[in-house]
Amino acid sequence: MFILHVRSNVNDMRKKLRVPERLAARVKVTPDVYEKIMDSRKSNFNKAGLSFTPNLDLLEDGAYYLVQIDPKFRRTYARKSQGKIVSKNSLSFEVNLTH
Repeated sequence: MFILHVRSNVNDMRKKLRVPERLAARVKVTPDVYEKIMDSRKSNFNKAGLSFTPNLDLLEDGAYYLVQIDPKFRRTYARKSQGKIVSKNSLSFEVNLTH
């Protein structure tokens, strides 16, 4: 457990984090589906040589996700941007700053 004391105005941080909107945007699944997802994670834990095909519809734009773990346990990630992959690289990411 930890405690965070903030002595200044947190309104700017609150706007940037968008916690209520992000919580409302979560995907709701039944307990059975959740259990299957957790069983899959347990069975893949600490294993190498795996490839993953996530449901990109469940990820918001700009999210990074795991694509594969090679036999040497190196991870490869990709980034979703407007329904497509922006980059797919195990060492660095292409970042497009448009804001």
